[in-house]
Amino acid sequence: LTGSECDTIVVGINIEEINNFNVYPNPTNGFVYFDVENNYDQFHLTITNLLGTIIIDEEINNLSSTQFSVDLSDYGTGVYLYKLSLNDGKIFIGKVLKY
Repeated sequence: LTGSECDTIVVGINIEEINNFNVYPNPTNGFVYFDVENNYDQFHLTITNLLGTIIIDEEINNLSSTQFSVDLSDYGTGVYLYKLSLNDGKIFIGKVLKY
């Protein structure tokens, strides 16, 4: 994949399951929402800038819904990379544009 086609890379998952994951709004000026349709009770989220500096590194447990959010409003304009690791070993990797 090249260019804008490479917004999200999914590791260890069937292609049909990609539709069960959504990150929005992208680009954003503040909150970013992550939707995962399956019932997962634990996530690990890491967000870095393009220099590799970790700005968010959180364990997310006991979600009451399939959506959670992070606030990027305190961070500068730019491209941020996320890695969302699910408790069954699936990993979602992508980018978020902050303006």
